[in-house]
Amino acid sequence: MFPLLFEPIKIGNVEVKNRIMMSPMATHYATPEGYVTERMKDYYAARAEGGVGVIVTESSYVHPDGKGGPNRMSICSDECIPGLKELTSAMHTYGAKVAVQLHHGGRQISPKAIGQYPASASSVLCQGWSVSTIPRTLKVSEIDELVEAYGEAARRAKVAGYDIVQIMAAHGYLLWSFLSPFANKRVDEYGGDLNGRMRFLQRIIERIREKIGNTPIMVRINGDDYLPEGITIEDSKAIAKCLEDVGVDAINVSAGTRESHEYQVPPRALPEGCNVHLAVEIKKVVGIPVSIAGRIRTPELAEKILEEKKVDIVELGRALIADPDFPRKAYEGRSEEIRRCISCIRCDERLFDNVDVKCTINLFAGDEGRYQIVPTDHPKKVLVVGGGPAGLEAARIAALRGHRVFLYEKDVALGGQLRVAAVPPYKGIFLEVIDYYRHQLQKLNVTVKLEHEVDLKTAESLKPDVVIVATGSSPTRPDVPGIDSKNVVTAWNVLAGKSNVGRKIVVVGCGNVGAETADLLSESRHDVTIIEMLEDIGLNVANTNGKVLLRRILERGVKIFINTRIMRVTKDGIIVSRAGKEEFIEADTVVLAAGAQSNRKLVDELKGKVPELYAVGDCVEPREAFEAIQEGLEIALKI
Repeated sequence: MFPLLFEPIKIGNVEVKNRIMMSPMATHYATPEGYVTERMKDYYAARAEGGVGVIVTESSYVHPDGKGGPNRMSICSDECIPGLKELTSAMHTYGAKVAVQLHHGGRQISPKAIGQYPASASSVLCQGWSVSTIPRTLKVSEIDELVEAYGEAARRAKVAGYDIVQIMAAHGYLLWSFLSPFANKRVDEYGGDLNGRMRFLQRIIERIREKIGNTPIMVRINGDDYLPEGITIEDSKAIAKCLEDVGVDAINVSAGTRESHEYQVPPRALPEGCNVHLAVEIKKVVGIPVSIAGRIRTPELAEKILEEKKVDIVELGRALIADPDFPRKAYEGRSEEIRRCISCIRCDERLFDNVDVKCTINLFAGDEGRYQIVPTDHPKKVLVVGGGPAGLEAARIAALRGHRVFLYEKDVALGGQLRVAAVPPYKGIFLEVIDYYRHQLQKLNVTVKLEHEVDLKTAESLKPDVVIVATGSSPTRPDVPGIDSKNVVTAWNVLAGKSNVGRKIVVVGCGNVGAETADLLSESRHDVTIIEMLEDIGLNVANTNGKVLLRRILERGVKIFINTRIMRVTKDGIIVSRAGKEEFIEADTVVLAAGAQSNRKLVDELKGKVPELYAVGDCVEPREAFEAIQEGLEIALKI
């Protein structure tokens, strides 16, 4: 179905079975000392088994001072080699070629991570997601030391069985800081014009070549920094040509830095394949293979990019966290079974919280060894009540284990809050999650009953062995005068198209739901004001999607009042308390987005009335889809 995607290609002297490359992505699955763990081996082996042509393992620091965070993978001593050998062997078992990424975090390392201020080409402020640091300027003697460190790291990689070496020179890290005029203000031989700014990287390539012979070398560069005075596409074309001239075997193209993080890890608001235009320009000036990363979520898009000869290799990153079997499913003509990444950026967000990578829609990612779908020896009749994310995952896993599963949903369609979440701008891809589950339940012969509400009588008549209640939650209504007036509606009903609104809107609550509702309404030219009772907005602006969303609504003139409490609703608006004083805000419609409360009625009714009873998802406690899916999974593995 995708002939070009599964056409072999050579990178240097290494033949790769297809044109799918797994992008390097940190996981925090290593030990604190940087050694390989069983968890890491399971994670990468699953992607190799899924059919990826070449896997670039996560950033491996070549020097202790270049460690980007806790539990990052090390390649800075020979003690790392045995674990790395086991890691490459686990991937080679399934026919994947394996590349190491040689890395130094440079100016983007938090001083807390290494116990000192980080190094860079120059002492230019690094200010972005989770870091605000002025780095120290690297001495020439330290440059000499690092050239050797990169060479030794490459030697270790070859001994450990890596097929290809990738040098990280993008995304704001150390080698990028020398290449980019934004960060390189040096006046010595390592600064100035392109020849000077390339000198450090060129010396590293030459030293690596001396250490590893004809093992292929790739370099990851920014096609564009998206920063003032940063690397532009014209600069990157010149850099790529220089790299080819010094014997590099492939160029991997990406974009962005910590200061322009939305281009480094593209959010939903950026188009799919958002960096392809950069690779097109670079491919014009080099004859070696060029790969591209950046929101390539489907095999259809990947094939189209190759068909139009825009690149030679497509890189999948988050798409392979969401579904390690993406390549195999595409090859077998089962693309509709691919669990597609929803660009929620939970995986990347967790890194900056210094915890391990998890995926909202694939709870097996990073836990392949812990979560095992073992067929049951005692099939049971399982009733799942509620077709939201928790209920859907519980039904899927229970059916995979061999139980007879019946899913009852009171609404006209599956999805629960996923359907509401798909309404705001750029979030339509959430519907793909529902499509995935719908297809899986049909394939697994799960009996699905829509527009069927379950009560005690219904449950008892079905005589289930197990009942899993996933009835979700309902919007909270503040206890203030006038809250039940006709001009008060919930954000959920607005997003679901069940409530009409006037021109002037006040949204109560600035969490994700409130902000996304404001986004939808302000896009439609409504006059929107948000009030938030806390001293800061509840919207997760640490997440790139949240930051882009906040900027979007502020650019449309949406007012956001913090430390503001709703006191009462009138027919013309609301009375709020701000700075100890009451004031009136005019509004045609008041939209409530002030949290949710669990729907526990059925759980309470069924206690002691069925053989086994479990509650999962928001009916336990209102949270996000990740927690709901996790609970559905774990209960289904338990029964």
